[in-house]
Amino acid sequence: MASTSTEAKPAFLLKRILIDFDERPLCQRCQMPMIICSHSSPSKVVGLEGIYYTEYREYTCGDTDCSQYRRKKYRAPNPWRTDRHKYDHEVEAEVARQRFKEKRTYQEIETMMVQHYGIKISQKTIGNILRRYEIICELEQHANFENKFKPNGGVFIGIDAMAPLKGEDKHIVAIDHFTQQPLLVERIKSENTETHVAFQKNLKKLLRHHKIKVLGFMSDDHVAQRNAIQKVWGPHVKHCRCLFHFQKRILLETFKLNSKLKTKAKARIRRIHYVKFFREEKLDPIEHSPVWEYLVEILKDLVALQEWKNKRNDTDLESIAFYKRLVDIYHLLTALKRRLASTAGSSISSIETRLDLLTRDVKAILGEFQRDYEALVQIKSYQNELKQILEAHEESSQIGLDMLVLFAEKLEVRLKNNTITCEAEKYYIQQLCSFVYDRGKSLFQYRDIDHASNTNNPQELKFKTLKHTLRRTQGMATGPHYFQHHAKSLLYVDPDSSREEIRQMLVRADHKKVAQIMKEEQARRKRPLSRIKNEKKWAARKKKLKEKLQEI
Repeated sequence: MASTSTEAKPAFLLKRILIDFDERPLCQRCQMPMIICSHSSPSKVVGLEGIYYTEYREYTCGDTDCSQYRRKKYRAPNPWRTDRHKYDHEVEAEVARQRFKEKRTYQEIETMMVQHYGIKISQKTIGNILRRYEIICELEQHANFENKFKPNGGVFIGIDAMAPLKGEDKHIVAIDHFTQQPLLVERIKSENTETHVAFQKNLKKLLRHHKIKVLGFMSDDHVAQRNAIQKVWGPHVKHCRCLFHFQKRILLETFKLNSKLKTKAKARIRRIHYVKFFREEKLDPIEHSPVWEYLVEILKDLVALQEWKNKRNDTDLESIAFYKRLVDIYHLLTALKRRLASTAGSSISSIETRLDLLTRDVKAILGEFQRDYEALVQIKSYQNELKQILEAHEESSQIGLDMLVLFAEKLEVRLKNNTITCEAEKYYIQQLCSFVYDRGKSLFQYRDIDHASNTNNPQELKFKTLKHTLRRTQGMATGPHYFQHHAKSLLYVDPDSSREEIRQMLVRADHKKVAQIMKEEQARRKRPLSRIKNEKKWAARKKKLKEKLQEI
């Protein structure tokens, strides 16, 4: 059966737009008003509302005494489209908006443009439009470099490395935490100290050239980054450590214990006889028994516990809550046993047997993991006390450091008393003390900078969001490769820009420079094999080699 949906068709607009200067232009040589010398041929343009035509009014110098007399034609800038482009700025802006705001694939954009506007546009053209827009975003950021950051009195720089493609080159990214605008992006082979030092030197040169003040740095605790910032910027520059990465460092063994408790306990729950039979729908029901209905609800809760997912780097330590739910279920079962024991003369021996076995299995699981649970509860108490110290933002950095040192000293005394048996707790205290005594001050230096953050999570979230967007729009296999080659430009794109904002950027852009950048990119992508396979290129290659041979 044929589809009843209809596609929109492009309209032919009965209009011709003349591109002209607002005022008669002056010759750059003699400063005399130019004269109109010709009009260009009308050129067809595809817009969102339909097809129309544009033409240029062309000027030249009319002063016979000027050296530029009738030598060159001048045209006004075209606010409707880029020269030799089929589609106007509104069409290109809509394509860019659909990709970056609506997160559509090439095929979805192609279909949408036909259905809503009647515009047929190939996926290759869509790709070229998007690449031009990415480059334009990067160029515009560089053109307004100083104006972006001066309102905040300088930049608070977040430094982090990202790996779009596993096993390939990484990218070091410096972002201003106030505006979330990139400052410098460089592709690197490895994250050693020399590479980070070279990056910091380039960043320092860039910021000094634009006379932008550096308020401080925010980074994770990567050793090479730490050394490079110290070496290039000196000890007087505030280098803040990310709170989240600090907690990841001290909670490394705790994360393993937290995950182990949930994983192992869930496996034990799955092996409970009645839970297994209930999941396989092999458990014989006992009709018209409220006690049995109660037990079924308990079994449902035990099955639900198996769906509790393990979160990576779970700073909340959810295994504590998981264990508590299992304790609650055990108490509900024991409450039912007491209830049945107080009921005299009841003939419910089969239910009591099931209840006893279920209670016994749950109790055994609780006993097996009780020590792990108690260790996690102890570490959680440390975390709560640490959280109060780190989140007292109104206090000065020195007061925060003093309180943190006192806290570390208190835990160190507990460690030296040899009363701790849990390896995760020992590791927590050792890592905490090591960090605090060596560089604990860096956790509080953000308080000396107005409106500064104590974490670089927004920067990492920006990377992850971009990665997930590309997987959605480019595909799981192609997305990382696209990110690897376009990362430098993609970081400058604002996904929330409206169509009008994008159009204004396209109007302001230097399209000759954009075209040159794209041409250079295409030349780099050309494979050496093409000069062998193409007959004309190979003939030119042979000629060149023979000429070199004569020079030997």
